[in-house]
Amino acid sequence: METFSMFFDEASFVAIFGSLLIICVSLWFSCQANWNVLFRDLGVPLGLFWSVLGATGMTVNLSDAKAVGPATSIMLLTITYGGLVSALGYFASFKGSKPSSQNNQQTAGWKA
Repeated sequence: METFSMFFDEASFVAIFGSLLIICVSLWFSCQANWNVLFRDLGVPLGLFWSVLGATGMTVNLSDAKAVGPATSIMLLTITYGGLVSALGYFASFKGSKPSSQNNQQTAGWKA
């Protein structure tokens, strides 16, 4: 169990899934977007956004050796969580669809 604990960081988990939850709820109420499309389209960009913030925190705290480790874990785990969220949305979008309809997939966007 100790091996898998290195793949969980509370700050990274809350950063990705908290912001994704807020975005999904707001887009669902505004334009009735499907969750799988939102997960597919927003997982990697959110992961990259939070990883840039983690890298910034890492470079700001280079003089403090104890602060570099947590900032590095945020940087790396947010990319991992974003990729997992995108993969979940990608594979859930094929549920019940035919392979020939892949070109007609729905994309996420704001509608006035």
